[in-house]
Amino acid sequence: MIKKNMTLRKIGIVALTLVLMVLVVFLVSRSFAYFNYMKKGDTLNVISIKGIDVEIINDSENNLNINEAYPMYDEEGMNNAPFEFTLTNNSNKALDIVLKIENDIDKQGEYPLLNTNYIRYSYKVGNGEYSTPSNLGENNIILTDTISKNETKEISIKLWIDKDAPNEVQGH
Repeated sequence: MIKKNMTLRKIGIVALTLVLMVLVVFLVSRSFAYFNYMKKGDTLNVISIKGIDVEIINDSENNLNINEAYPMYDEEGMNNAPFEFTLTNNSNKALDIVLKIENDIDKQGEYPLLNTNYIRYSYKVGNGEYSTPSNLGENNIILTDTISKNETKEISIKLWIDKDAPNEVQGH
């Protein structure tokens, strides 16, 4: 009877050890996959999101970065370099898109947020003309459009600070 209990105890210890090893391997592999997925590169050129491919054409850091900007007239803002990208619909149906400008969460601790009512923008789709400059406003929406299946649209956006913004907005 004592030998039988010792054998069961050894089997239980071996089984528990195996379960713990499998659990550790699973947790380590999940953590590695999570951190590997979250790793950021210097330049990201193509992003795929449920049937839409987004390809960044120019990757200049200053095209959408208005940290060092100052209030300017629309004529001067329209001379800024555009942020350009293409959207390709790879799905089997037309997709509605809403293009919004969002604050950079990583930079929010470094700079105070600029009121979106002072951000001006203009955009163009394809070879068309740039839109009439307007203020971003509270909803941050720049463009609402539909992309047919297998269609590609090139979009260019220019951002600047409104000429009517007070000087206190600099550095925001």
